[in-house]
Amino acid sequence: MVELANLYADEKDKTKIKALNQCARELLLAQSSDWNFIITNGTMVDYAKRRTKDHVGRFNKLYKQI
Repeated sequence: MVELANLYADEKDKTKIKALNQCARELLLAQSSDWNFIITNGTMVDYAKRRTKDHVGRFNKLYKQI
């Protein structure tokens, strides 16, 4: 995300700005949730892993598209 923020700091294209913002949201959702806590404590592990992978996957897909 730091790389994207530096590369597109002065971006004017509204579509690209929306994609960059969504990248940031997906990364925050992957990092800020309690997914790691859930996985570590063994409660709803499959769900937490899937959600983490989904958010990271969406981030990576957007990153490649940008």
